[in-house]
Amino acid sequence: MTFDQLFRQWVEGITSNYSPDKHIVAYYFGIFQSPSSYTLYLTGTSTYDLDDDDWASNLEEFYLKDSYLELPANGYDHLSWEAMLALVVGTVTEFCQSDTFQQSFLRRAEVIATGFDDGDLIILKK
Repeated sequence: MTFDQLFRQWVEGITSNYSPDKHIVAYYFGIFQSPSSYTLYLTGTSTYDLDDDDWASNLEEFYLKDSYLELPANGYDHLSWEAMLALVVGTVTEFCQSDTFQQSFLRRAEVIATGFDDGDLIILKK
């Protein structure tokens, strides 16, 4: 499976099985590197500050502890963190323009961001 296919399957599973409160207005597609590969997760919050990236580190209002996308090591472990970030940015941006996005709870988002847990945020929708 391509990254796009893996991502869509994962995010469609989340958007069809979960329904966060309407006060959740900012979502973060977090990325971290595990010992074997890269992992993504989705969290959300009712507050954010575009001038302070720390809002993305305190997203426990909508947190799915059992919904991580751990990428297969044999397909993505060779990518640099910069290449992985670019892949996630492109895929999430494309997803935000899709019909699936428009039919999901994510369409209500005021802000959608991504980035590595220990890095800068990239705002994809505001």
